[in-house]
Amino acid sequence: MQTHSLAERPDLVEAFWSIAGDWPTFMLQDPTSDRAYEAAVEAFPQLHLVVMEGEAAVARLHAVPFGHGLSDLPVRGWDAAMQEAEWLAAKGAAPDWSTVSLIEARVAVDRRDEGLSGALLAEARRRYAALGCRDLFGPVRPTRKWLEPRTAADEYARRVREDGLPVDPWLRAHVRLGGRIVQVAPLSMTIPGTLAQWREWTGLPFDVDGSVEVEGGLAPVHVDLANDHAVYVEPNVWVHHDLRPAPAAPRARSHSGPASRRRRQCRAWGGDMQIHPRSAGGGGRSGGPGPVPPPITTPARGCLGARSQLWGDR
Repeated sequence: MQTHSLAERPDLVEAFWSIAGDWPTFMLQDPTSDRAYEAAVEAFPQLHLVVMEGEAAVARLHAVPFGHGLSDLPVRGWDAAMQEAEWLAAKGAAPDWSTVSLIEARVAVDRRDEGLSGALLAEARRRYAALGCRDLFGPVRPTRKWLEPRTAADEYARRVREDGLPVDPWLRAHVRLGGRIVQVAPLSMTIPGTLAQWREWTGLPFDVDGSVEVEGGLAPVHVDLANDHAVYVEPNVWVHHDLRPAPAAPRARSHSGPASRRRRQCRAWGGDMQIHPRSAGGGGRSGGPGPVPPPITTPARGCLGARSQLWGDR
């Protein structure tokens, strides 16, 4: 398998788009996506990657230039990143590659459970760093949050396993590659529709005011019968990948005792791993959700002094 950017291989644009997804129908109705998705692919081919196996496209990754940092991540998450990319593309200005936001990683349905998403994310980190990216963010959609639509996104994102890694598989994939969870983007995607549209998208009656759970939704849909509409507001989780070159580590004295061997093993296996997602910060242009919660420290098994921080410090 080979990975190419659309800047390197513009002839693979059709292959890029050919990878079918299995999103719930209602997730394809986001107005921002309708306007901005294709324009971003055309304007920023350097950030769009496609994985080819022979003549078949098996995975793709979509990302855009991003104008925020850890101190001002937008609460509108995915929609904000796409909207800003749309404006930048319309102006025709030269993009600044120093800060990038991930948008979507998609693997062909028949090639899932092969580790392609993690490998594609690792390749994106490498390629974007080569472009000059230093801060890679992403409004991550936790893959299993839909099983608990009424659980607060903040609570769900904080859950960790015994080894200190996130319970959610997609958050865990980011963390294993060096990502750090920053904060929730509570208004990351907003999908409005009439009650008739929602009935068509979901097959549900939508005949009761209040909150209605829909399959695949990370949160309930808000229904207003009197005004004939329903609105889905999806929370995502900002993750941050610091792509700056790591400073050279000082040479340490050699020790041969058991404790020293365990410490070396911890370092080799990432015992001092930092967890953080796409972007960080509160306030700023989109009115952030507030300060980052204090770090939760969980000892890694078998490691002396190792720790895994969820919601890392600034």
